[in-house]
Amino acid sequence: MGTTLTYASTFSAESTDDEEEPEAPGQESEDSADDDEGPLKMTIRAQKRRARRVARMRVYNMRYLSGERHWGPFLLPDSSTILKEPGPDYLGPILELFVDHEAGHPNHPHHHHHHHHHHHHHGENDADQVNESDSDEESDDDDAVGAGPLLQFPPDPFGLIPTPNELRADWTYLAAARIVVEANLREAVSPELLSGLVWLDGLRRGSAPKAVVPEQLEWERSGMAETDDAISGWDWAGIAGEWKRCVCWMDYRDLVKQNLTGTFEDPNLEEAVRIVPMHLRVVSYSPSSIPEYSHWPDIHVAGETSGPAGSGTIRQMKGTIGLIADGSIRWNLVSSANDTEPAEWVTEGVQIGEATSGMGVLGMWTGAQHERMDPLGPFWAWKVG
Repeated sequence: MGTTLTYASTFSAESTDDEEEPEAPGQESEDSADDDEGPLKMTIRAQKRRARRVARMRVYNMRYLSGERHWGPFLLPDSSTILKEPGPDYLGPILELFVDHEAGHPNHPHHHHHHHHHHHHHGENDADQVNESDSDEESDDDDAVGAGPLLQFPPDPFGLIPTPNELRADWTYLAAARIVVEANLREAVSPELLSGLVWLDGLRRGSAPKAVVPEQLEWERSGMAETDDAISGWDWAGIAGEWKRCVCWMDYRDLVKQNLTGTFEDPNLEEAVRIVPMHLRVVSYSPSSIPEYSHWPDIHVAGETSGPAGSGTIRQMKGTIGLIADGSIRWNLVSSANDTEPAEWVTEGVQIGEATSGMGVLGMWTGAQHERMDPLGPFWAWKVG
């Protein structure tokens, strides 16, 4: 399965990108002061720091998790209602346990609820301006990343779960996910290794390795065979092959605390980054649930990825890739310890650019059982062979 890179990234005033000049004496304090200036007066370093902070406020917002978004980077359906009043306080008792524990053991390492502690070993493994013409629910999300606590849960975390023909990509969330993951990757690996991901040509169709074969193009021209259940198809999304996936997450206690404050301004806040291999293969096809995209069947996949760091174990993956209402390509993948175990983690993503683009898939991961207070974080996957 290849090697696994585990990297801890500290977002602080001292963090820099490789292409930037080293900070001169006194530069850090000057940049910090620039954070309070308007964008036109801020230094480039201060602008990047603010962009990362605001992006993290969005991608780590636990309130964003909702069945009405299909627990992914999708807009709320037009018919959804948005919670305007704070819901029950589910965090208080949890946070008190953390505080009480630290008060008695000031030097003791972090402890977590078992479900989330398991997550920290393999991290799921398994702010752009909003248009005024966009839906009201997007505006509510912008309010959620402003000052004040983020956590205000509705009574029912499931809500009305939308079907694929009701889903639309939330590009504001996806833009924030890219800012967070790209910044982490620049600190974790050589910038030269990112050239394919940030190159605009990576948005075009066929820019991913081994994206299309002639037989697939011929199938596309002739159209999809019409059968009742099992249908013929082809890998129009270029899924089969070898992938790399970068998964980011926070210590669960930090995640809870930052959601309570709503600021993500702690200079000692750490974020873990893990880059893992992923092998996917096509197992079947089914008709698209959206009539306009009948020539683009849903693709059902299975595969493997790395288990917890250093364990040498392999985790099983399966899922579906298909088109949603706005024409975006949705990736839904779940992972588990083996084929007989229940799904543990789920990733919901959107293809960036056209089908088979080299830029890959951006999105979020969270618990597959959708328990209240589940962790979450961004991911980025790209094909390598």
